[in-house]
Amino acid sequence: MGQTWFTAQANAAWNKRRTDKNITWNSWTTQTPSDDCGSLECLSAAVIQQVVPNFGSQPLANGTYKVINRNSGKSLEVASYGTANNSNIQQWGYVGIPSQKWTITATSGGYYSVKSVHSGKALDVAGVSTTDGANVNQWTYVSGNNQQWSFQAP
Repeated sequence: MGQTWFTAQANAAWNKRRTDKNITWNSWTTQTPSDDCGSLECLSAAVIQQVVPNFGSQPLANGTYKVINRNSGKSLEVASYGTANNSNIQQWGYVGIPSQKWTITATSGGYYSVKSVHSGKALDVAGVSTTDGANVNQWTYVSGNNQQWSFQAP
């Protein structure tokens, strides 16, 4: 598999670094010299370490995530720590419990399954509804279109 977006960006920044200040890459035993090195001159080392992908234009990596609402700052959560099909999904202040963690896995066509870490069940639009205001709950994953999601920048 090719490089991740993050690795490609870090490598691109590394290849354009200043070489006159002895800034090192993954060599924590070689100290960057402190003589004649103003903070702005050595800033590139911090920039390389702070590259953050823009998920609006790049695929989301498979993995475990917390999902935080932009408006409320609250986390997506399975209500009452439910494990059964049809358990409701709600927002709640993030405290790091498994019912607030989600495994996101690419399916096809830029879509993803989103499964609760604690129950293994997927986010599911109830009743395969396409109407505004339809409830979202969790359900055993069956690859339905109502269980596949895309992530886009607002």
